[in-house]
This record gives sequence, C-alpha cells and structure tokens, in this order.
Amino acid sequence: MPNPSEPCAFGARCEPLLLLGLSAAVPLWIEQFRDLSPEERKKIAQEASALLQEKSEFILYLGKPGDSAAAFNALARAIAALAFHPGGVKVFGQHWQANPIDPQETPP
Repeated sequence: MPNPSEPCAFGARCEPLLLLGLSAAVPLWIEQFRDLSPEERKKIAQEASALLQEKSEFILYLGKPGDSAAAFNALARAIAALAFHPGGVKVFGQHWQANPIDPQETPP
C-alpha cells in the first residue's frame, strides 16, 4: 500500500481509509466480473464513470445517506472492470490487474 503521506496522484494525498477500502472491495468486484464478457465489463466501467461524474466528491465528503456508498462502489467497480485490460490499471498509487480466464481474451 502506498504511503498515505506521499503524493499519489496530481500531488493529492492518498487517503488511507479509501485505499484500505479499495484493497478489500476491488478484488471482490474482480471476482464478480471474471465470467463477464469484455463488452459487459466495458459497460460496467462506463456506468460507473457516469455515476462518478455526478457523485465523486462523496467519496471523501458526506452527502445524503447512500451517496458515499454509491460513489465508493462505483469507483471500486470501475477499477475492477479496468483491471481486466492488458497491463491492468494504476489508481491512487496502487496497481490492479486481473487475469482473464481465457489468456487470449482481449478487451474491445
């Protein structure tokens, strides 16, 4: 896990609880998405991205009940879906990579 006192993205400080939550949630979503097609994972990432455009501030700041949970889960789902791309994805100083069941599988 990155050092939370060091910059992790654009000079921003990594939030230790956010990183801890993602380290638990993303692998669970990866396993949920493992049997999905690349097109289905792409759709999940797009839907999560749309929700994050509306509610991303609620990941760090409280909003109405459920806003923070929805934003956090959208972030975790997006990272998990992107982890299936070749080479995975790096977010907040952490690298996430899922190996597809079929090694010949490539995303759309």
